[in-house]
Formats: sequence, structure tokens, C-alpha cells
Amino acid sequence: MLDNASVLALKVTAQDATLIAALIAAVATIAALCINAYQASQRERRETRRTAGRERRDIHRSALTPELPELADALHQVVATSFMQHKALAQNGKGAVQWRERGNNAAKRLEEVRPRVRYSLGLDEGIRTLTRLPGWVGHRKGSQAGEVMLAAADDLAQALHSAIEESWRSGEPSPEETQNRVLRLLEELRNQAPIGKLGAESVTEDAENALDDIGHNSFRA
Repeated sequence: MLDNASVLALKVTAQDATLIAALIAAVATIAALCINAYQASQRERRETRRTAGRERRDIHRSALTPELPELADALHQVVATSFMQHKALAQNGKGAVQWRERGNNAAKRLEEVRPRVRYSLGLDEGIRTLTRLPGWVGHRKGSQAGEVMLAAADDLAQALHSAIEESWRSGEPSPEETQNRVLRLLEELRNQAPIGKLGAESVTEDAENALDDIGHNSFRA
């Protein structure tokens, strides 16, 4: 038989066990509450970020949408009229003045819209470079070098069109990879452009004003 001390020890041990079990249950409950609260907080933060992201993308698209028709058309017209000016210069020069004028008008339109999309797109330098194309074509006088330059300009324009569409669809400025591609293409165009001494050589009458476009670019911000 158990003496009184042993019975008391057993009673104390049973009480301790009950207390420990209650403490464990309480701790588990508190831990579960903390975990649930943390998970709810994380879900709320993710939802807040998603909502903020949607709002940011919507704002980006809203800023671009009214500019897209003018931007896309001006890009196309600058290159298309430059091709026509080059073709006229390569033949008898007839109509080249008119095509250059139309190209300059398109370049002015492009320059007007450029500041409004500068920060939205991150493609400012590529767009600005194309505003100089009509004057550069005049300097090339319909030569083979002009064809090579126009091919580079067309590559740049197509890259810009793709980047603009990508930016609108994503609701974000152009990613660094896209911006770097545009920069590479505009450098290729500039390498073919009649800049500096090369541009001053044997300028045709039809392109007599192009030097001012090259040396004192009126479109520069």
C-alpha cells in the first residue's frame, strides 16, 4: 500500500500534468491564432500589392492610350516618307522636296508627342533619333548608303512599335532588355547617318536645308 506521502506525490503529479496539458493547449491555441493572423496579414498585403499593381498599370495605360494613335502614325510616316524621298532622289529628284517636307512634318508631330511619353515608355532617345531621319536621307542623295541607313531606321522603328505595344499591354515602362535593344538599333542607325564632316560633303540642292537639321537640330529637347 502507498503511504500518505506517496499518494500526495501522485496527486501533485496528476495536477501538474493537467496544468501542463492546459498550458500546452493554450500555447497551441495562441500559436494557431498568431499563424492565422500572420497568414491573413500576408494575404492582405499580397492583395494590396495586387490592387496597387493593377491601379499602377491602369494609370500607365490611361496615360499612353490617348498618345498611341499619334505616336504610331508619326513613327510610320517619318520612315515611310523617308523611303519615298530616298526613292525620288535615287531617280531624277522629282518630288523629293515634297517628300522631305512631309517627312519633316511627321518628325515635328513625333517630337511633339515625345515629351508626353518620355517617362511612360523609357524609349525617348530612340524616338528622338528618328525625328532626324528626313534630313539624313536628303544628305544621302539616293545612294546605296541611304538604303543601308533606311534599313537601320526601319529596324529601329519596328523595335519601337513592338516596345510601345509591349509597354501598353504590360502596363509598365519598357523593361531594361527592351530599352537596351532599342539603344543598340539607334546606334546602328547613327553609324549609318551622315553626321559631322560626312554630312557636309556634296549636299544636293534638294537637301540644302538638311545641314541645319543635322548641326542645329530644332527637335532637340
